[in-house]
Amino acid sequence: MHRRRTLASVATLLAATAGGCLRDRIGSGGGPAGPDEPGDNESAGGPTGDNESADPESGSNKSADGTPGTDASGDDPAVTLTDYAVSDHVVDPTVGRGAETDVWGVYLASRSAAETAFAAATGPDADAVRAFVAETAFDDGETLVYVQALAPQTCYALELDDEPTVDEAGRPQLPLAVTRTAPPEDLCGEAITPVSVLVRLVFAQVVPDTLSVAVSGRGEQPTQLELQASR
Repeated sequence: MHRRRTLASVATLLAATAGGCLRDRIGSGGGPAGPDEPGDNESAGGPTGDNESADPESGSNKSADGTPGTDASGDDPAVTLTDYAVSDHVVDPTVGRGAETDVWGVYLASRSAAETAFAAATGPDADAVRAFVAETAFDDGETLVYVQALAPQTCYALELDDEPTVDEAGRPQLPLAVTRTAPPEDLCGEAITPVSVLVRLVFAQVVPDTLSVAVSGRGEQPTQLELQASR
């Protein structure tokens, strides 16, 4: 049903999640205890020395419902993209697209958001797309990204321009391109044609709130798109 590739490498920021949690515990002590400060691990008001924090909101990489989320301590663990897949089928979701633009998209980070987006979708590929949505393990860090652009003729498609990555700031980057699919000698229909793609992105531990899309092949510079997660 879809083309699937495993990333050869993943981009991480600063340190792995376990390292971040350890750093939080080490840094919370603030140095050796002074003469008037309790220095043992049984202090009523100081940090505990074991692995069970007295604070009920101690650092965790999952939200209260068990889904991947943000570290409650306020320090986000590194965003890691582990896998991706491109659906062989695509239909337009029934979501508000805001202002009319040549390039638009939606970033679906929960099952309810994805099922709502494609529940009323129509067309010959609608059932295949809904099956792709059903196969997506949102509770395990999988998300869906739909993007649409306008092509100059009828023989174009919107495809991955390169593998998705995570930049140094921890933001996922999805490079796409409007690509001619017909041989150069073939004539194409002279009509502005919407082309779209549906991509599954898989994250470890943390599902980021935003991602960046760059669509090339429509001019000298790629069209940049910032998408907020719908949950």
